[in-house]
Amino acid sequence: MATAMEETSAVDSSFKAALEVVRSHYRAHVEYAMAVGGAASEGTIGVHVDLPAAYPLPPLVRATGPAVRPMAAAVAQDEDPEVRAALQSDLQDAQNRLTAIQGQARAESEAAASQVQATKNTTDFRAAMDAMRGKTKENVDQIINRIYDAASRVGEAYPAAQPYVLATAQKVTDFIAVVITNIVNFVTGVINNIAAWVKDVVDKVRAFFGTAVDSVVHFFASL
Repeated sequence: MATAMEETSAVDSSFKAALEVVRSHYRAHVEYAMAVGGAASEGTIGVHVDLPAAYPLPPLVRATGPAVRPMAAAVAQDEDPEVRAALQSDLQDAQNRLTAIQGQARAESEAAASQVQATKNTTDFRAAMDAMRGKTKENVDQIINRIYDAASRVGEAYPAAQPYVLATAQKVTDFIAVVITNIVNFVTGVINNIAAWVKDVVDKVRAFFGTAVDSVVHFFASL
């Protein structure tokens, strides 16, 4: 018969393993998107990266009496104000960081676009946009790690809410991966079409990032 300590260990191990699987999936997608975008901007492959598929959440286990059984999906846990409060500051942090990433990407893209309009130097434009893409990847990796570290902390504090915490982390990182994929595809498209778009490139940058920022606000408000 399993002891209470053994059951708790099984629950924690299942939850942490699930978090790591999902974290790795989305980090791999961001890595892939950046690699494909980089190759596409060099003209070696096509220019479009598909959006990430929603990752199927791994099953969790929970301790019930002497046995460790599959954990059912949380129903009421997302209504628990204490659990939501425990996650709220981390969700706000993720929103702030993602907004900052978009702001930096927009500022650097606008500066590069204005420069290429003035100089018609597409080589410098490509280099500036590729550098911006590299910074974006580093910052996104940090956000994803912070989200899953927070999910691990909250899930350990509220074991019954682990399915909800895992699902929330998955939903947030899925959205982040979509945002970054869209940025990669936009940047790659701009780089590859800069000769034709040079007159309108600043307007295109502003229009794209304006819509992207709005999507972040709406998404986090919906959680």
